[in-house]
Amino acid sequence: MNKIIALFFVYMIFVIITVSNSIYYKQGYFMPADFKLFLFFTIFIINILVFTIIRMIYTNGKNEYQNIINDFKLRFVEEQNNLYRKNKHELKNNILILYELIRQMKYKDAEEFLKTYIDDISSSLIKVDTGNDILDLLLYSKISKAMKKDISVRFICTVDLKIRQKAVNDVCSILGNLIDNATEECERLKRDRKIEIILNSDPVDYIFVVKNTCDVSDYVKQNILCDGFTTKGAGRGNGLSIVKDIVKSYDGDVNINIDDEYFSVTVLIPSHEINE
Repeated sequence: MNKIIALFFVYMIFVIITVSNSIYYKQGYFMPADFKLFLFFTIFIINILVFTIIRMIYTNGKNEYQNIINDFKLRFVEEQNNLYRKNKHELKNNILILYELIRQMKYKDAEEFLKTYIDDISSSLIKVDTGNDILDLLLYSKISKAMKKDISVRFICTVDLKIRQKAVNDVCSILGNLIDNATEECERLKRDRKIEIILNSDPVDYIFVVKNTCDVSDYVKQNILCDGFTTKGAGRGNGLSIVKDIVKSYDGDVNINIDDEYFSVTVLIPSHEINE
């Protein structure tokens, strides 16, 4: 953006001086050297003012956009803080339960209770930091929406995503569609509603994994990999197809795995295709 403004600045000086000289030359006017100098500095000052105004507009717009993102993150942090207070309030009761199980020498039950409690805390307190503000904003929104529907969400990010601007929208579309699909499937379940979102990488690819608990028939398992197959009715269920098309445009792969408990989609995109 700064380079564009600077080029525009130089270009405007060149155009105005050229046009002015051309007009005076065609009309046969003699332009005194002092007046030329005055005209040059006047044009120069005007361009500085224009440059300053454009830069201020750009900076203010950028700051306003960042404030919107920070405000959304703050609201998510506040939600997480409320969950922390809730867990802290329940801690005493859970310790008493654990103490009673140990006192009665029910060590297996105590171990299961403690494991469940730790899993609940881990799934309710989530930090999102992918290295990309727009992607963070999307993930905050999707995770918050899922958690409000009483779905346990586990988020893991072990990579700093330095994605070029043109590819950010595509990555958002990929993850957004996959998380929406996972959320819709979990809503159909009466219990054990879980979503896992894992972002990592290897030396070649970015690897995005979205998996959710499911309850699907053998028919769905056999046909899920077929193009255009959906369980959501006509005109719906195009999310996975959109994901495949986007990933294909970056020479990536989409791997789908389904078993008795989890439906999992793994997306591999060559990092050099979307890096800055």
